[in-house]
Amino acid sequence: PSCDLSSRVSCSKVASTAYSKLVWGTQNSLLGIFYYFVLIVLALAFELSPDSYWILMTTLGLTFAGVVVSLYLIYLSLSVICVICPVCLATHIINFALLFLTLYITHMQRAFLEYDSFFLDAMAHSTKSTYGD
Repeated sequence: PSCDLSSRVSCSKVASTAYSKLVWGTQNSLLGIFYYFVLIVLALAFELSPDSYWILMTTLGLTFAGVVVSLYLIYLSLSVICVICPVCLATHIINFALLFLTLYITHMQRAFLEYDSFFLDAMAHSTKSTYGD
């Protein structure tokens, strides 16, 4: 493969280890494809229902779990296998970026909901008169 740059930087060496199948004998790459597919479905669901807090919390939990798995795989790559996979490293960086993006969106959504609630309460308790009548 084109990502086999040296004996220490190689995708095929990492893919040929026992650590490339961590869950139920399934390739980590297939699990990653499923993981990103679920994140895309959650993003589309959130787009259709932006005030659905459970979708946002599920996405936050999944991206956090993705970073935990990435940290474990980075540990395996650097300490146990002693080979760096460029493609794997790119997906780990993407997982960290997705977590930070999800944290930002969660923060903004909570701020919007608090502001919206405050605004609606203020409107409900305001006087109903207009000037110039």
